[in-house]
Amino acid sequence: METIRALIKWAHQLLPEEQFPERNEEITLILKHVFGVERYEILTHSGDTVSSEKQTEFISIVRERATYKPLAYILGYVPFYHDVFPVSSETLIPRSDTECLIEQARLLFSKPPNSVLDIGTGTGVIALSLRRLFPNSGITALDIVSEPFENSCKALDIDNVGFERMDFLDRKNWQRFSGQKFDLIVSNPPYLSEADMERLEPQVKNFEPQTALYAEDQGLLFYKQIHNFCCEYLAENGYCLLEIDYKWQNVKALFSEKFFIFPPIKDLSGLERCLVIKAQS
Repeated sequence: METIRALIKWAHQLLPEEQFPERNEEITLILKHVFGVERYEILTHSGDTVSSEKQTEFISIVRERATYKPLAYILGYVPFYHDVFPVSSETLIPRSDTECLIEQARLLFSKPPNSVLDIGTGTGVIALSLRRLFPNSGITALDIVSEPFENSCKALDIDNVGFERMDFLDRKNWQRFSGQKFDLIVSNPPYLSEADMERLEPQVKNFEPQTALYAEDQGLLFYKQIHNFCCEYLAENGYCLLEIDYKWQNVKALFSEKFFIFPPIKDLSGLERCLVIKAQS
């Protein structure tokens, strides 16, 4: 039987850092998944021998990861903000970068917003994390499919977030919100252009659903529709929070005529990741 230390060494050999830059974090997650070992316990337990069953499980996961299949799909879940969300190959894997949207909402609203809309919710990480922050707010999520959101609600035992199943790009569907105004509209929409798609890493390009990544019109299609939606449904002095990338200046240009745009918020990597937009009174 091998020790945990030996398995870690083997995993490092199979997952070279040049190809798997987050391998240390991922190996830590695999250790916790298989052995129940927390990060701070790894050094203490590194000399422990493991059962053949657990060794086989660890090796199987690492080998599957070496094919570039995302670890979240292998494990079936991913940590996000203060919860753990189920994921499947049909859904985009939530990234820690998106947590900046939740943090900005927390900082902007000392008093909880009355009404919140999450556009393109996917697994529901934004809407359900906001529910944790604002337990008394009216929160609605929308997407073209409901199953990933429903799975997350069950896993987190949350049943008080509304859901609208719709194609957001079809403006006729917006009539469902007739007469409503939202204090907060938030979205992590598809925003990659064709050129962006060609540059994707294999673990993203070959495994994650392209419909959750790619947007026509140089990646601006959803942003344009969100702008049009905000013109009608964002409350006076309300906020819109959008996940962005290096093309954020193009998004700013869409909103700048009718809305106030704050300087973009950077993620932990120092990249522009969140655009804060405010409706003018």
